[in-house]
Amino acid sequence: MLNLRSFLAGAVLASVVGALVVRTALSQDPVMVTPDLYKVLLENQNIRVLEVTYQPGQSEGWHSHPRYFFYVVEPGKLRSEPESGEAEEFDLELGLNGLTGPVSKHSVKNVGDSVVRLLAIELKP
Repeated sequence: MLNLRSFLAGAVLASVVGALVVRTALSQDPVMVTPDLYKVLLENQNIRVLEVTYQPGQSEGWHSHPRYFFYVVEPGKLRSEPESGEAEEFDLELGLNGLTGPVSKHSVKNVGDSVVRLLAIELKP
C-alpha cells in the first residue's frame, strides 16, 4: 500500500510540474503572447512558419523563440529588449535573412515610421 501511495504521489507531482512547464512555455510563445502580430502560415511536427507584422509604434509582450530562420519582407527599424540586458536597435533591410536562436525572453517594438514584416520559420526539436 505504501508503494502505491508513493507511486500516486509521484504521478501527481510529475503531472503538476509538467503542467507548469507547458504553461510557462506557452506563456512565452509569441503567437500566444501577441496574436495580433503573428499569423501562422504552416505548422507541422518539424516547423512553424510565421508571418510577423509590426505596425509603427507597435510592441509585443515578453516571449522567446526556438531556433529559427527569418527573412525581412518589409524593411524597417525594430528595438529588441532582452529580459536581462540592454535594448538593441536593428535597421532591417529588405531581404535580410539568417538563422538564429534559440532566443531567450525578450520584447520587440517597431521604432520606425513604416510597417515591418518578417517571415520566420521556427524549427521544432
